[in-house]
Amino acid sequence: MPLAKQTVETFWDKVDKKSPKECWIWVGKISNRGYGRVRWDGIYWAAHRLAYKLTFGDFDKEKFICHQCDTPLCCNPQHLFLGDRSLNTLDMYRKKRENNTKKKLTAEQVKEIRRLYIRHSRGAFNTRNFATYYKVTPAVISNIVRQRSYKNVV
Repeated sequence: MPLAKQTVETFWDKVDKKSPKECWIWVGKISNRGYGRVRWDGIYWAAHRLAYKLTFGDFDKEKFICHQCDTPLCCNPQHLFLGDRSLNTLDMYRKKRENNTKKKLTAEQVKEIRRLYIRHSRGAFNTRNFATYYKVTPAVISNIVRQRSYKNVV
C-alpha cells in the first residue's frame, strides 16, 4: 500500500495550534528523546526542525533549532531559533533547565491534559509524552487522566 502524499497541511494537522504566543504541541509520533518525529520525503525529521524548515526555508543541517520556550514538542515557529551547539548549551545554562517532577499543575493544565489525552488517546501522544511536556512524571499524568488526582478539576 503506497504512503499517503505528504503536504504542508498534513504536517500542520499533527500540531495542536493555539495563539501565536503559546506553544504549538506536536501530537504525532514522539522520539525516545521526547521530540516529535516525522518522515518527510523519505527522511526522518524532528518535528520542530521540519516546522522551522517549512516556515523559514532550508538551513545548515549542522545547526540546532532551539526552543525559546524549552518545550521539546513545540513546533510554533515563533518559539524556534537557529543556533549551534555552543549557543544551545549557553541557552540551557542561562535558563537553568531542569525537570521538576514535584511541580504542581494548574487547573487549566489539568483540563488541557485531559482534553488532549482523549483527543489523541489512540495516537503516539501518551503519558510519557505529556510528562515530558509538563515536566512531571508519567504517573502524575496517568493519575490525572484516570481521575485519581485533581478530582476537583472538571
